[in-house]
Amino acid sequence: MPGTPRTDGTFQLIGGSHDPIVAPGMLRSLFAALRRHDRAVSLRFFPGALHWFAATFPRLTLAQAHAVAFLPNYVGYGPSGGKVGDAYEDTQDVENGLQALARIRGLRVERNATYLLGFSIGGAVGMLLAGKDRQVRAVALDSPWPGARMSLGWYQTNYFHLNRDELLGYKILTRYEGSNTANRWYRRNSYGCQDVHMPLLIVGGTEDDIVPQAMLTAMAANLKGCGQNVEFKLFPGGHAPYDGDEQALIQAWFQRQGISLQL
Repeated sequence: MPGTPRTDGTFQLIGGSHDPIVAPGMLRSLFAALRRHDRAVSLRFFPGALHWFAATFPRLTLAQAHAVAFLPNYVGYGPSGGKVGDAYEDTQDVENGLQALARIRGLRVERNATYLLGFSIGGAVGMLLAGKDRQVRAVALDSPWPGARMSLGWYQTNYFHLNRDELLGYKILTRYEGSNTANRWYRRNSYGCQDVHMPLLIVGGTEDDIVPQAMLTAMAANLKGCGQNVEFKLFPGGHAPYDGDEQALIQAWFQRQGISLQL
């Protein structure tokens, strides 16, 4: 929002009390500037680093009226106890952010109209949140982590055919978390086809060395085999490809789900 604001609309500024990227002082300065131009504006801080990633997604807008784009920065706040260590804790932080939005005075958030877009570990967060919140309508995943149990199972099944990057991923997983899928970490960082009951879009890169193409293909096949409504598409490139073609596909898919999203 460079220069003098050119809209007569009402502004509601929302920030985190310990945001390392958009500091509280920056929001206070913007608040003061808007007030100097006689703009109707309110300022509200929530505990933690509630950052909206404006620099990372500078062109993300919601064309549909009365919609809110919420893009959390996983830095550990709220129910996670200030920790970021896995998809489970990240999911708790996203839930905290959604609850914060719901508490904002004058902002009506329809929880039965929640759409999720997750990249990499954020894809696992999207699946875990969708499994807990039956109000989620649709989930788009870009190179999603398939969850702990499925990842380990895929590594073990394909062990003698793993390339160097895939073998490294397997060694890191088992070194830190072991191979007992009954332990707490595996349980809370896993999801299955029984956990989601809404349309899914899965995209990935053919040269991904983090979530291998074959692992992603197996994930999509598993979900489709359980009767889930899944659209799956691979694009040339590495991890979490997000260029013109991927943007166009995700945007068109969200429109078919009932929301106009311009990326």
